[in-house]
Amino acid sequence: MPKGGSGFMRAAGRAASRALGSGSNVALVNRGRSIREIQDVYAHAYRNGMGIRFDRAGNIAEITGPSRAFDRFADQAEAAAKRISGTVTQLDREASARYETLRDAVRNIRTSEAEMREFRATYQGERHTKLKVGKEYDDASNTARSMIQRGLVSESEVFRNGANNVDVLAALHDAVNAAKAARYGPIGESDRQAFEADLFDSITSGYGGVYRGAMRRRKK
Repeated sequence: MPKGGSGFMRAAGRAASRALGSGSNVALVNRGRSIREIQDVYAHAYRNGMGIRFDRAGNIAEITGPSRAFDRFADQAEAAAKRISGTVTQLDREASARYETLRDAVRNIRTSEAEMREFRATYQGERHTKLKVGKEYDDASNTARSMIQRGLVSESEVFRNGANNVDVLAALHDAVNAAKAARYGPIGESDRQAFEADLFDSITSGYGGVYRGAMRRRKK
């Protein structure tokens, strides 16, 4: 029985990543887990003796090995596609555009050295600002006022309890991070079913390349 070692699993991982795609309109809750699940589908098929005979043109001519191996492969591929499709979220383009605008607005804030140190030491979220120190700088408060005038944030969001520049900088980053998290939302059922069907096809068709690579490595 073939083992499907590290070389096989690397190839299976690449095939799994291709099967999942990298489109900007959908995202997976845990892409790494989904890749590992598809890797396991390929590994089980290979270890259970499912083989492929190719024609001279390199196309799949015949599935070889025990019939139960192919049946098991199809069942596992279907189950993986169904579970993974349940984790899919869809890009909200309006929310994504808002995130990009907010991120760009805070990107080039200039600050004092003391404020920079305090912000870096205290802010725990993702930072989007390329802070620069200088005698003359566009501080966080000025940036916030400009963003309020543009309707990007509200005054209550950023100027709470006489907030100083570091507090404002943190509030601006909270707004950016909230907008980032809001970019993806639930996917419609018809779109989920379409994703599931496409993923099943991609998983099953991807096995051919993984198997061919395994055969080449065994000949070396």
